[in-house]
Amino acid sequence: MLELLDGYLAGQATPPDQVVIAAIADLRRVLSDYERWHALADNAAYYRDNPDVARSVSRTSQSP
Repeated sequence: MLELLDGYLAGQATPPDQVVIAAIADLRRVLSDYERWHALADNAAYYRDNPDVARSVSRTSQSP
């Protein structure tokens, strides 16, 4: 992404294909990370809003 931005700021009309491909890969990784963190936050909110379920899951995970 930084390489793409550097080229843009330098007035480069068309970035090299490899730079664009790397930037797209970076964006895909960022989106994947965002989706994973969003799912974790949703799960945490569910357990916060449903303490009975949280206690039940906690007891189940502590069983041998």
